[in-house]
Amino acid sequence: MDTPLVDSAARDELVAVRGELGRGAFMLVVTPQRLEGATGLPVNPLAIF
Repeated sequence: MDTPLVDSAARDELVAVRGELGRGAFMLVVTPQRLEGATGLPVNPLAIF
């Protein structure tokens, strides 16, 4: 399993939603496309509270 590297993530909205919900923990899901031989792909990180 490769470890996704998320660069320049905008965390401001995540912090705001976390404060509104009153939760400190969440699950971060990062699922890149599966392309053979690729070294870098865009991802869409998803925070699940």
